[in-house]
Amino acid sequence: MLDQNKEQIRLFAKMENLNSFTTFITGYAAQNYLDEKKCHEVKLATDEIITNIIQYAYPKSGGDIVVTCNMDPSGTLSVEIVDEGVFFNPLEVGEPDIASKIEEMKIGGLGISVAKRMVDDIEYRREHDRNILTLYKKSN
Repeated sequence: MLDQNKEQIRLFAKMENLNSFTTFITGYAAQNYLDEKKCHEVKLATDEIITNIIQYAYPKSGGDIVVTCNMDPSGTLSVEIVDEGVFFNPLEVGEPDIASKIEEMKIGGLGISVAKRMVDDIEYRREHDRNILTLYKKSN
């Protein structure tokens, strides 16, 4: 059972649901007094993370993504994103080499780098065959 500050959404991991996830997250953030700029940063970060889960977490069969939002008493928004897909720790992905020519750049990693820059903190853990990524954004 969720406490009264938390809200949760669970949807199938498919691109058609991406907008529902980000609308839920930014709606919760706005209702809990995150300003427009910070809501946009949270939207960018969660859009990148959820897109990666949709594209890579369930290579053989589909699965769900569960997003839980919470605003703690200090004014920090947490967005926990959970999937039961293949193991992947986005915090282990190195920074992309943006100094290279575009033709020489490795594919991947840029979206995760953007997500990391948009939030104040990010944590990853693997529990019970689930990837659990939590993003934090301070309201002040």
